[in-house]
Amino acid sequence: KKVPVALLRHRICVVPVRGPSVSVCWGGGSSAMKITLRYEEADEKELHMTLRLTLPKKYQTGPSKDVVKLFADHYNKKHAEHPLDAAVLHLKVVGGNHLELGAKMEDFVASGDECYLLGGEVLTDSEAPAKRVPASAPAPPAPAPVAAAAAAGGAKAE
Repeated sequence: KKVPVALLRHRICVVPVRGPSVSVCWGGGSSAMKITLRYEEADEKELHMTLRLTLPKKYQTGPSKDVVKLFADHYNKKHAEHPLDAAVLHLKVVGGNHLELGAKMEDFVASGDECYLLGGEVLTDSEAPAKRVPASAPAPPAPAPVAAAAAAGGAKAE
C-alpha cells in the first residue's frame, strides 16, 4: 500500500544507537538541518540522552523553544519517572551561544551543530547572539604572508 508523500514528511522513526542515545528522523526536503541534542544535566548517567535528528522546516524556521519542547516530550516518554520541564530549559550551541527561547533556529544553528539542553535562565547581553554561517559557506581567505610573518615574529618585510 502506498502512503501519500505528504504523510511521509511527518513520519517519525526512532532508531537506537549506542546506549541511551536515539536517532529521530523525518522525511524532508533538500534544505535539511541535521543537529544533535544532548541532555546531561542529571547526576545519573542513565538519565542522560542524546538525540540526532533532522529538523523539519517548521522547526528550522520556528523558535528554539519548539525544539526544546520536542526534545522534552521525547525524553519524558522514555523517563516518565524523571520528567523534564521544557519551560525551564534552553539550548546552547557547542562552541557558540546560549539561545533565548524565542531565537529562530535557522538564524543561530547550522546543520551539523551539536546543542546541549541546559537549565536556568539565558543571560542576555546588550548584543544579540552571533548568527551562524552554514558549514557549506566558503572559508575566509588566508592571511597574506607579510601579515603572517609580522604576527609571528614581529619582523618587517622589506
